[in-house]
Amino acid sequence: MQPEDKKHDIVVEISAREDRVTVTSPRDEELRLLLRERGYSFSQDNRRWEKEITFATGSARDRAAEIGNVCLRAGFPVRIYDDDIRRRAIAAEFEPECKRWIFHRVDGKYNGWLAIKWERGSQDVYDAARRIAGSRWDSPSVVVPVEQYQAIEDFAEVMGFRFSPGAAQAIEEYKAHERGPVIPAEPAPEPKQADKLAEVLKSSREVLEDLRDEA
Repeated sequence: MQPEDKKHDIVVEISAREDRVTVTSPRDEELRLLLRERGYSFSQDNRRWEKEITFATGSARDRAAEIGNVCLRAGFPVRIYDDDIRRRAIAAEFEPECKRWIFHRVDGKYNGWLAIKWERGSQDVYDAARRIAGSRWDSPSVVVPVEQYQAIEDFAEVMGFRFSPGAAQAIEEYKAHERGPVIPAEPAPEPKQADKLAEVLKSSREVLEDLRDEA
């Protein structure tokens, strides 16, 4: 695929499998910076750029189409053998990678806290995160105690953050702890007055029967 505004002669080859996206090309400084900015790292063993696919990155096919589109717009010729990924790269039909996440810390000083992580250069996000009660800066994230989950959920909705599976589970577990155990209540016993009334009525009937016999 040749870009409309071609600026480079090297060809960037992109491929995807379930667990990673790979980019192969001759050395180019502009391409290196472009790939590093989007989370790719260079594998010395394989002599290519690679991006590992996780729940946070979205699908490999989306990421391959996205990097193909980015390279085309930067003026690089691109080679993609997969017809569907090639079409999506040209048409910019992919789910953009989410860069705003709330994770669950499972070790270190803030073990058990929630960590707010986002793209660089967003001062408004930092300011909003630090307004949450109990928050701390622990590079590269703002960490917040899980008991502030209500403020964190509001923050996530307003600022466009997603929760990792671990963070979502930690919040649900804290909510369950906060509610306390569910204990079924036993039914109340029947009032004793009802038993006494039945006895009175029974004895009354017996008296009436005796009087009828004596008449």
